[in-house]
Amino acid sequence: MIAPALEYLCPPIIRFLIPQHYRIYTTGFVSIFIGAYYALSGLSYSCQRAFFMYIYKYICMLYGLKYNAMHSLCVSACIAFALHPYCIYNIGFILSYGMVFSLLIVGQLHPNVSYIHGNFLTFIAQIPWSYLFWQKLALLSPLANCIALPWLSYIILPCVLALIPISACNKELNKLLLQFIELQWQYLAKILTYISQFDIS
Repeated sequence: MIAPALEYLCPPIIRFLIPQHYRIYTTGFVSIFIGAYYALSGLSYSCQRAFFMYIYKYICMLYGLKYNAMHSLCVSACIAFALHPYCIYNIGFILSYGMVFSLLIVGQLHPNVSYIHGNFLTFIAQIPWSYLFWQKLALLSPLANCIALPWLSYIILPCVLALIPISACNKELNKLLLQFIELQWQYLAKILTYISQFDIS
C-alpha cells in the first residue's frame, strides 16, 4: 500500500529536482523508504517482501533489464527463505507472499481494471487464504479496502511525508499537521471499527 502511494506521489517532485532518469531515482527512494520502514516495523515479512521486490526492480531498471513482478516475488521469497528457513511455517509469510501471488495472477488475467473492479478482484483473490486459515469469507474486506486504502495513501501518507521538511522549517505548522494526522487516524479507526461490527462471513 505504501509503495504504490509513494510511486504516485514522488515522481513529480523527483522529476522536478532530477529530470534525467527520475524513474530510477524514484524506485531507489521508495526502496530506501521501505527498507527504513521494514527496520522500524519489527522486520515483518510483508515489509521484507516489498523491500526485496523493490530492490530487484531497482536493479532491473539500473541495468536496463525487463522487470517481471512474478520473478521479483520469487526472488524475494528465496531471500526470505535463506534468511529464515522456518518462515514457510509462519502465517505472516504465507499470507503476504500468497496474497501477492494471487493478486499478480489476477492482475495478469484482468489488467487495467477500475478501482472498484480492482477491489472486487482483490476480494476474490483473498478467498482461498481466508478460508484456508479461518474457514470464513471476509465479505466486508472490499468495503474496508475501498475506504482505508485511499485514505491512507492519499491523505495520511502525504501528510507524514510533509512532516520531514516542515519539521525543520515551522514548528507551529508541524504541530498542526501532527494533530491533523492524528485526527485522520481516529476517524479512519472509528469507521473501520464500525464496519467490523457487522460480522458477515
